[in-house]
Amino acid sequence: MTVFSKSVFWLLVLLLLLFLQNSQLFSLGGANPNLILIGFLILISLGRFNFLPFLAILAAFVLLAFILMPFWFLEILVLAVLAILFNLLKKFSTGNEFADFLIILIIGTILFYIIIYVPNISVLPWRLALKEIFYNVVLGAVIWLGLHLRIDKISRQRL
Repeated sequence: MTVFSKSVFWLLVLLLLLFLQNSQLFSLGGANPNLILIGFLILISLGRFNFLPFLAILAAFVLLAFILMPFWFLEILVLAVLAILFNLLKKFSTGNEFADFLIILIIGTILFYIIIYVPNISVLPWRLALKEIFYNVVLGAVIWLGLHLRIDKISRQRL
């Protein structure tokens, strides 16, 4: 798969996640998983991109998200900045891809809530944020493990 086709694939996956998140299809008890954050972090973990293609995917996604759903723009922009930050910091990770994914998912969810609620930090919905952290970790772990097992199976078949 070429870098271009892989980039288009990931862009389409992120757009699908945007629409799923907007539909609140996976909402449980008022908590919605941050599918876009999960998608960005899986892209960092499993995408195996150099920095420039990764940045191009994020830029295209932010632009398309702004055109398609402008009301999500601030949240998308914050998530994209967090994804860039985590991508730059991944060389300082533990080396265990799954543990690193879960750690940055928890930190990313917390930072997302803090940044979005900076003007009204006193009204930050901590209970909802904790539910979302838990939900993100569970759903993110299932998705990450499923994709990782699939990638391993494909890799073994090619040998």
